[in-house]
Amino acid sequence: MKEAKKKILFFDFDHNFYTKEQADILKSIYEESPERFLDLQTDDFENKGFIKLACESVKGYLVKQVEGKKEVDDDYAKYATELLASVKEKAEKEFATIAQRSEKKESILKSIKDFTL
Repeated sequence: MKEAKKKILFFDFDHNFYTKEQADILKSIYEESPERFLDLQTDDFENKGFIKLACESVKGYLVKQVEGKKEVDDDYAKYATELLASVKEKAEKEFATIAQRSEKKESILKSIKDFTL
């Protein structure tokens, strides 16, 4: 008999659940590369708790970097500002895509349910 593969889940204080892969992504964003947020796929944005934590990871990375500097130069200030703008733009775009998908699905379902001869 084949043993079912167990899926490890993580959760936060708001009771949002994450897969091991998502937890690894959050760790990578916070510790190494906040730009990784920009590589998230549309389906990742279905989990709003995950996206909220991913945004907090971006912010956490930037705060950690700024607090570790004696002085913040113009280049880093520009980098941080542009990254936050890109994160916001990415999130808005993906949430709009999800809303469009949902509207399309609802429209098709309505057409099917309303169909009569």
